[in-house]
Amino acid sequence: FLFNFGYLLIGYWFVSTDGYDIDWTLPQCVLCLRLIGISFDVFDGSKDQTKLKSDQAVNSIVEPPTLLEMFGFSFFFGTVLTGPQFTLARYRKFVNGDLIPTKKNEDASTWRKSARRAALRRFLLGMFYLILSNVGQAYFPGSHLGTAEYMQRSWLSAVVYLFFAGHFGVRKYFGVWLIVEGACIMTGISFQGFKDDGSADWSGFANVYPWTFETGLNVTPDMIGSFNINTNDWTKRYIFKRLAFLGNKEASKIGALMFLAVWHGFSF
Repeated sequence: FLFNFGYLLIGYWFVSTDGYDIDWTLPQCVLCLRLIGISFDVFDGSKDQTKLKSDQAVNSIVEPPTLLEMFGFSFFFGTVLTGPQFTLARYRKFVNGDLIPTKKNEDASTWRKSARRAALRRFLLGMFYLILSNVGQAYFPGSHLGTAEYMQRSWLSAVVYLFFAGHFGVRKYFGVWLIVEGACIMTGISFQGFKDDGSADWSGFANVYPWTFETGLNVTPDMIGSFNINTNDWTKRYIFKRLAFLGNKEASKIGALMFLAVWHGFSF
């Protein structure tokens, strides 16, 4: 934990600016969480499995990964740049062919058809959001916020501009996450089981639920619960729950939020 998080923070210290930086720290912050997660999972694997919590037992790694596994897991092409996060336990099932159960005399072409349809939907929706974000930001650029011209706007005009700048700015994340999810669906690694109607559920790597976010009326269950889903789940599992030794849930929340704040980057 200390090495991976410290390495990332040192990177921020040397290369971050006041702007939105696209450099090596972007994929590194994704890799940082992945390596921290596997460190905890290997540590859990060294414990008595009967004394672990249910989520820890599912993801614990009793047999340490090989060097080849570490490279494949760390730099999996579908998630290496923007996430989402996943566990080595899932990756091993995927590589070994145990993630997607098949019926007798049924080959992989059955689930691949379903995966292609689901991936295409994610891709088209992702492209829609990227186009929407780029067009919207052309009219409401975030760089205008805080300028002298912006500060001269009326209160109502400033609030309206802030709303649309934020609205279109955040939609680029929707687009990237949806396209990445589609790529992961195509590989099969995002398989999450079967729905009640028997169809495959490909939501294992979903990082955003656009409809829930767009129509949500409550901040916590709707908006927060449908945005950056896997990162929130990772933080809950590896930071919040592991701060239980503090003996105070609010302290654990503060610790988790502080971790996320620093992990997202800083500059001086």
